[in-house]
Amino acid sequence: MAKIIWLISFLGVNSIQDIRCRRVWLPSFPLFLAAGIYLGIGQGRGASQLAAFLPGLFLLAAGKATKGAIGIGDGLTVLMLGVCCSPGEVCEIVLAALMLGAGWAMILLIIKKKGYRQEFPWIPCLFLACVIRMVTV
Repeated sequence: MAKIIWLISFLGVNSIQDIRCRRVWLPSFPLFLAAGIYLGIGQGRGASQLAAFLPGLFLLAAGKATKGAIGIGDGLTVLMLGVCCSPGEVCEIVLAALMLGAGWAMILLIIKKKGYRQEFPWIPCLFLACVIRMVTV
């Protein structure tokens, strides 16, 4: 239960910030990092937990390679998910968020609200994917 509260509050705070300002709230990272480490240690996972950081590291590397097309805040947020989620959970949430983001982008393209080169906040998609995962599991 504590993990669900941690995920929803962390992603909720950063989703609101991403929608309003197109950036994440950096002071939330050390606060939630401490809580996430506590929750992760409490679950007794060891070296396999390091694999949970791979999707976040991949997004950070992809953002660097694309010169900022993928925001560093998105990569840091996914990296933070690896603190208290298992590698499988992180991958499920990220893949669901990618699908939700792609669907939202298609809707925006169809109604001509955005062009194909414009950016939109992705952390709300991550938040929604996390909520859907928590409800269905």
